[in-house]
Amino acid sequence: MKVHVILACLLAFVLECASIKLDAHSFAAPFKTIDRTGKRIVNSTWTNGGSTEVFTNFIRLTPDRQSKHGHVWNNAPLQRNTFSAVLQFRISGQGQKWFGDGIGLWLTNSPHHEDGDNHGFKDKYFGVGIIIDTFVNSEHKGGHKDVTIQINDGTKTTEVLQDETKIGCDAALRYHEDSAHFDPVFSSSRLRVVVDGVKLKLEVDAKSTAEWKSCYEGDLPLPSDWLQNVSLGITGSTGGLADNHDILSFLAFSDADDIHMQMADSDVYWNNYSKEHHGILKSDHCDNSCKLIILEKSLENSRVDLEHQLVALKERTTKNIQKVKLREIEIHEKLADMNRRVDAYMKLRVNTRLDSAALDLEKEVHGQVSGKVEAAGGWQVPFLLVSSGVLAGSFYVYRKYKELRKSHLL
Repeated sequence: MKVHVILACLLAFVLECASIKLDAHSFAAPFKTIDRTGKRIVNSTWTNGGSTEVFTNFIRLTPDRQSKHGHVWNNAPLQRNTFSAVLQFRISGQGQKWFGDGIGLWLTNSPHHEDGDNHGFKDKYFGVGIIIDTFVNSEHKGGHKDVTIQINDGTKTTEVLQDETKIGCDAALRYHEDSAHFDPVFSSSRLRVVVDGVKLKLEVDAKSTAEWKSCYEGDLPLPSDWLQNVSLGITGSTGGLADNHDILSFLAFSDADDIHMQMADSDVYWNNYSKEHHGILKSDHCDNSCKLIILEKSLENSRVDLEHQLVALKERTTKNIQKVKLREIEIHEKLADMNRRVDAYMKLRVNTRLDSAALDLEKEVHGQVSGKVEAAGGWQVPFLLVSSGVLAGSFYVYRKYKELRKSHLL
């Protein structure tokens, strides 16, 4: 491991003069730029939006929550025919069996991000999309690849892209955060993209160990100068399932020869080598300058780990608050429904009793009147008429009373 670190660092130093890093198209932690509103941003040449949140040591495109879209987009066109880049990212979450959706790296002629259902981007774009998809959707006729290359001439819809036979490769690019192997300092993955005219080469370093594996290599059915007007963008999306989709860095280079990207590998070697720092500190061969370098790296690792834990705590708190609010709404709706049922029941009981009492009263009055009339003999007809008038008046008053109650005037 020591030999690898030394060789990588020497190679990075030698190649630094030969390779041109495209700073306007690159970014890496720590992210220290603050805009005029006090919000942390990527840098002056990259914009972000949607659910994206920029932290000091990483960019979170989506939290581990459903139905989120986030993006970072480069506002400077490439204006070249050769290009290479290394994307370092981390996909992780609490779900052990169910999780999704993924990250998209876009090389298109869209100067600004346009939201859509194609992994957080629109479907009818011109250019190339490299999709990291962690959810296997059996409904797509084109099958599934963990890393898929989309090629669009500006006319293909999402349905067409999904049903096309997938080109790309499979790789284990997702981390379960409750696993004993998960560590935000060392858990990440990388993609290496090389474009030379219409030739595209894609490689994957699944665990950021500088062990690259070929994913795809071939010619693109696009014009030879298609890269001239390309803008770069990165999106993250979740649907019914979710994950944290984090971007750690995006390093762009002018040369299509991937040997120049050994500089990025040297950072990975050094980061992984820091796992052994505790033992090196005890070595007699590590002088004060050696110890200072190691302690600085250890402090940096602690900051990365602490920030990730704080963000995770904030996210869990937000989730719990949302659950409490949803539960509160459910309880309120149940209480309102119960009140409506009780009110309807009480009204029905009261009306039933009033109707029953009125009927009993009518029968009693009718019986008494009939008896009086029969006993009165000659007064039968006049008395019957008067009694009927009184009875009719009573019913009229009762009916009016019920109407007023229904109209809430009483």
